[in-house]
Amino acid sequence: MPKRIRPNALSRPDSSLDDLGALSMFAQVVDAGSFTAAARRSGTTTSAVSKRIAGLERRLGVRLIERSTRHAAPTQAGVVLYEHCQRLIAEAHAAEEAVSAQRGELRGTIRASAPATFGQMHVAPLVREFLEQHAQLRVVLTLNDRKVDLIAEGIDVVVRAGRVDDSSLIARALAPDRRVVCGTPRYFKRRGTPRAPKELLQHACLKHPLMGSAQGWTFETPGGASTVPVSGPLEIDNIAALREAALADFGIALIPEYAVAAELASGALLSVLDAYVPASPPFRALWAAREHRPARVVALIEWLADKLPVRLGKAPV
Repeated sequence: MPKRIRPNALSRPDSSLDDLGALSMFAQVVDAGSFTAAARRSGTTTSAVSKRIAGLERRLGVRLIERSTRHAAPTQAGVVLYEHCQRLIAEAHAAEEAVSAQRGELRGTIRASAPATFGQMHVAPLVREFLEQHAQLRVVLTLNDRKVDLIAEGIDVVVRAGRVDDSSLIARALAPDRRVVCGTPRYFKRRGTPRAPKELLQHACLKHPLMGSAQGWTFETPGGASTVPVSGPLEIDNIAALREAALADFGIALIPEYAVAAELASGALLSVLDAYVPASPPFRALWAAREHRPARVVALIEWLADKLPVRLGKAPV
């Protein structure tokens, strides 16, 4: 008599495995901190997300999410379920990628972010080259200079310069960064060339909120770090526009070298006070510290780490 096969968890209609979509949606709500953010991340509506979670709660017979006007937080039962969901989703992604890897393919969508001007000049061209080699991939690239919430906005990787103050993020250095103080030859002929940081007090300085601090521009001097309270006719929050203002003889700018490399090479802009400008942290790729990082995201980060220094004419970091 043939052995009877008992129904397993995959074949039982009441199994939670029959609704992996709801479990995935629940995890996205917890990650994003709100139904609205989770809906935006998954490309659906807030009401659809709410109905999905409500159905999951009815089936499990327990409340999973505490809701408020703007926020959603897991209950104690929700925390327990979330931990299991994370492992389940990671395994599902790993299984999908393992199958794709057998065919030598990377597939899916990568959501990335980079600074506006740097992204336009250097990251976007490299992403296009990356996609030419991976026909099954799609990259959604957002270019802006604001601080990005990777979890709430569903971003897989962000490229940024400067210090990393968020301990929940993992960083990978990509390429060196350097800032320069520069102006046009015409400006320096008219106003004089500063030989020491304190002489900037007599100059029109073009400010950017992320270049320096509210107190001014900081330099390394023989006596230690010194902050000069610079001032000028224009403050602007876009690196490309800052470059154009400097080229228009409007004043002296503290600006990333990558944005003015061509102008410095041609002589359209001249750098000053090079010996006093402190070293800058490198450009980094940042991602949320999770158990699973998709192979497609790893591949993009490695591509940028390999290609960015060459594009910028710098030694690898």
